[in-house]
Amino acid sequence: MAIKKKVTFSVSYTAGADTLTTKLNSLLQDIVTLILSQNTGLTVLDTITVGSSRWTGAPLFDTYVSGLYGNSFNNRHYQSDVIFIGTNEDNVCLSFGFFENNLVVAMNMTPKVEKEYTDNWSALRGGSYVKMYAIGKASRWFAAVDNMLGNYAIPYSIVNNTISMSIIYWNSEYSRGYSFVNGSGQSDGTDLVIFNTDEGNNQSGIGAAIWPYGTVNAYRNSIPTIISIFSFNENLSDNKPQSLMTETSVGDNYMDTYVPDIPTRQLLNSRQDWRRWYDVASNQAACVAYKYFACFHVLGSANGKIDHLTKYPIDQLKINSTWDCPTPQPFISPLVTAYNLPYLNEGQAYVRKMRIPGWNPNCKGEIYLLWSPVTAAYKSGDIVEVGNKSYAMITEGAVVWAARVS
Repeated sequence: MAIKKKVTFSVSYTAGADTLTTKLNSLLQDIVTLILSQNTGLTVLDTITVGSSRWTGAPLFDTYVSGLYGNSFNNRHYQSDVIFIGTNEDNVCLSFGFFENNLVVAMNMTPKVEKEYTDNWSALRGGSYVKMYAIGKASRWFAAVDNMLGNYAIPYSIVNNTISMSIIYWNSEYSRGYSFVNGSGQSDGTDLVIFNTDEGNNQSGIGAAIWPYGTVNAYRNSIPTIISIFSFNENLSDNKPQSLMTETSVGDNYMDTYVPDIPTRQLLNSRQDWRRWYDVASNQAACVAYKYFACFHVLGSANGKIDHLTKYPIDQLKINSTWDCPTPQPFISPLVTAYNLPYLNEGQAYVRKMRIPGWNPNCKGEIYLLWSPVTAAYKSGDIVEVGNKSYAMITEGAVVWAARVS
């Protein structure tokens, strides 16, 4: 019996005769319905519909807003509803929608949580120049390195008056993985994985991983293996700061536009101050600030590039002594550098279960670091047996992130 299956969803579309949004909403609903049918712990938490009051204003800001759009993005818009799925409105969630000819899948917050921030923004913002556009920023596609963190985008295509999206997937008791393929055959391997988690040593959670380089992104060769990973049980509402923290109270560089001073943050239940989720400053150069939250959920780089049959697993690793967002050089996070990869003979494999970034230090999921001295790189979506278990490769190379399948 094959582990992976394929389903194709199609809608007819004739320019000038059909309404594009109606057709894309139908396609979007098919995609979300498939994912919900295979992950019974997830539900639709909210939907922002085309033309609603939340469409042109908060939280999507489909019309031009300084700081949300670069100069070349002023006339780009959402083309479908935006659907939020998860376990609770107060927690991290996934959003799905079509933006500027792309299906965008993003790690996100719900409109409920964002409103809790914006309603108290005068106390939380930490500076008059800061604006907050969490949902609007995350659910857009941008052809820039910032797109590498937290979301994934694949362009749809119209072929013979038809818009179609195929999903190659596996569905097991441990994890469910999805690869999106458009009507022109463009695909990026395994793009989204939803998996079981061990929350406080209890099998009670669900997590997600996004490998976000996307066919539209030019940075695959620079950062090929960074994934964002989170637990749907991670609460955002209860963990937001309640009042303004000044630079003096949290240390130098607190309001630094680009790199926060992480070691000085000892707030609430986290070692980081989370208020700067997807916020942006008034000047375009500071728009990179929105990636901060996603960076807190980056599992790290596990580059084991195969070059001319080289079996060395760490030829591309860059070890940083402090937390950093890649811009755009490869890096490896402390989650990986804490472990030395063992010497292996050909045919051997090393597998280690990984902790999920976020607030719960006990949270682990069916996501693994896997390395084997193979002469040909693993491809995203490959199914590999190690012992009596099987794993699906999320990333590519000799050292990869993988999800348990059986």
